[in-house]
Amino acid sequence: MELIRDSAGVVCEIRMRRPDNFHAHYRQNGMLQLMVLLFLRYGWGRVEAMPNNPFIDTGQKAIKYRYEAMRIARANESRFNYSEFEMVPSMQITPETTPQMVLEAWRLGVRIFKIYPRFVTTASENGVIDYKALYSVFAEMERINTHVVGKEFPHPCVLSLHPEDPNENVEPFDKESAFIDNHAHDIVLRFPGLPIVFEHISTKALVDFVKSDNAARRNIAATITPQHMIRTYADLLGYTPASNFKLQVDDFCKPVLKPREDRDAVREAAMSGNPKFFYGGDDAPHPVGSKDCRECCAGTFNTDAGLRVCVEEFYQHKKLENLDPFFSESGARFYSFPQNKGKITLRREPSVVPEMHVIPCDEGEARPWLAGETLPWSITAIH
Repeated sequence: MELIRDSAGVVCEIRMRRPDNFHAHYRQNGMLQLMVLLFLRYGWGRVEAMPNNPFIDTGQKAIKYRYEAMRIARANESRFNYSEFEMVPSMQITPETTPQMVLEAWRLGVRIFKIYPRFVTTASENGVIDYKALYSVFAEMERINTHVVGKEFPHPCVLSLHPEDPNENVEPFDKESAFIDNHAHDIVLRFPGLPIVFEHISTKALVDFVKSDNAARRNIAATITPQHMIRTYADLLGYTPASNFKLQVDDFCKPVLKPREDRDAVREAAMSGNPKFFYGGDDAPHPVGSKDCRECCAGTFNTDAGLRVCVEEFYQHKKLENLDPFFSESGARFYSFPQNKGKITLRREPSVVPEMHVIPCDEGEARPWLAGETLPWSITAIH
């Protein structure tokens, strides 16, 4: 990474590796087209695709989904530099998943296997309640990493967890802590050869669990979103100047935004340079009618603003030297990807988040997070 300073010694330009995003929802049909174009426009490298919309429970479905996304990217190569863009597919583990299904998917090139707790987030009706019932699946994933990786295929088999307890009697703010106590401790101890990623962490409890030097936890990591870095539930509910003292439906996501102490712990972890923490935006677009309605869908559509918002946080806290670890290095190493060779340039000059995006195929419009707001950074080049 290169920091360019003005005559007063203040950083005015940043040249960093092309960033990776290890958690995003591409959706399907017109929304899939929109998301691929946005990832290309903002210079992302690898962008992991979540498997819950469309529902992807086999390796064949995951590879087909990747093909469709890359077809859209290739069709727009004259407009964007897509040479390093890659959709990273994942497969959902459900109560019906078998060890053989995981092995078959891994042989096809799928390296990430995601579990949603049932009814905890969008499109999770086929999610998991009984994690112990899947221990044979986890054992097969561990066997692949221990006995097969490096012999037949080079990439590891990674378990990705939405870390909230599915028990409906657990309060929303307590779901991450309950997940640690009721599920994570045992899974991590029983399967030390299984790399595990805790997605979109939102509490100090989970930050502390992940960064612990405990030997049993050395094979775990976590993704962090921009909204959990800068927002709190007070912003969501309209109690702050940042919210204009009004409810912010575009801040509504799951896990729900937390109190300031949790936000600060998540932000510190992101900016620390600790290789266990890396970017996963949880980009979650919805048609505007699904946000401005009585039954608002959870999801923050942060694809336009996410990178620039995070860069400003690193800038304000004098942590710019840790941008590359968070965005471009730690995640790639955890998943055994090579480092991106391309770069992007950000300049400290104002840029405005679009008010709205038209979804192709006459599927309506989607409003981005921080729509219409002016951000202090602009992406000026993709190399």
